[in-house]
Amino acid sequence: MKTTSKQTVFEQGSLSQLVWSVIFDGVGMLSYLYPGLGEFADILWAPAAGYIHYKMYGDKQLAQLSFWEELLPMTDVLPTFTLTWFYVRFFKPRNQ
Repeated sequence: MKTTSKQTVFEQGSLSQLVWSVIFDGVGMLSYLYPGLGEFADILWAPAAGYIHYKMYGDKQLAQLSFWEELLPMTDVLPTFTLTWFYVRFFKPRNQ
C-alpha cells in the first residue's frame, strides 16, 4: 500500500494502531520478568517509548507522559499506549 505525504503510518484510532499499542505496552511490561534488571531496561525503553508514542499519536504531551511512565519505578503496569488509543478514538475533540 502506497502512502501519500498526508497519511501517517497509523490512521488515528484504527484497529492496527490498537494492536501496536497493546504490543508496545507489553514490551514496556517485560521489565518485570527480570527483577533488578528491569529498571535498567526501563532506562533504555523510556526514550524509545516516548519517541514511538509521539510518532504514533503526534501528541507531545502524551509522549512525555509515556516517557515518564516507563522511567518511573512501579508504573509499568499502566498501559499508556492503549489508554492513549482509547482517548484518541473516543474522547479527543476532533477540531483538526
